[in-house]
Amino acid sequence: MRLNDCGVRFEEDSHTYWLGELQLQGITGVILKHLFPDKYANVPEDMLKRAAERGHIVHEDIFWYNMTGIKRSVEAEWYAELKEKSGFNVVDSEYLVTDGKNFASAIDQVVDMDGIFLADIKTTYKLDMEYLSWQL
Repeated sequence: MRLNDCGVRFEEDSHTYWLGELQLQGITGVILKHLFPDKYANVPEDMLKRAAERGHIVHEDIFWYNMTGIKRSVEAEWYAELKEKSGFNVVDSEYLVTDGKNFASAIDQVVDMDGIFLADIKTTYKLDMEYLSWQL
């Protein structure tokens, strides 16, 4: 199965989405700004930065495992075990989607497990189900 390319490009350095010359808003940022503006208000900036860096590394390690089969971290090992036990196949990773006018986002994984599902990789200590329901 091959998914459609929506034409959006993601600039990792500036964390921006582009559709041609049109800059789109990332949906996660919009959700945080408008629905959960105080979500991280009491968290020190250095802690947020470390958490973001760790999350980025875990995402990269899982992507690397899907591409090569090499487990570069304990999180990739856990992921490999989950993948084997669940029997899902990754159709695409970091799949870009857009409404074509205002918003864009990358879906962590599109998986096939007796149907097509969206999967999101989280490294948080506690899952915020209300926030996640909006994000997905």
